[in-house]
Amino acid sequence: MKVVPMVEESLYSTLAEILTSKKVGIAHIRLTGELLVAHARLNEWIVDRGNKPIPMEHRLPLIDDVLAWEDRCMAAWAVVDSSETIDREALDDLQTALREAAAAFRARRDELEAGMDG
Repeated sequence: MKVVPMVEESLYSTLAEILTSKKVGIAHIRLTGELLVAHARLNEWIVDRGNKPIPMEHRLPLIDDVLAWEDRCMAAWAVVDSSETIDREALDDLQTALREAAAAFRARRDELEAGMDG
């Protein structure tokens, strides 16, 4: 199956850095995994549509959402990564960004699936 990535490699690189960082806790690792799964499921659903492309009125908001969550997670990680000490507030912000991005990807997939396949 051909998988078309919806985000640039920079998000995947960021998530890989989070997974291998000594600065994060187990919750960050779990949420990073959840984000990867949620993104993959959204991507698979889009690709599996085959000859039923997503209409432009749904595609553009989806792309905007993905890019916004991408930017949010990468920005939150940049703060954690650049800190010379353990920054509890930055870690909490990263945790929130990862959780909300995963939830947003799941919600967008569910909304699109219900609206187009329902």
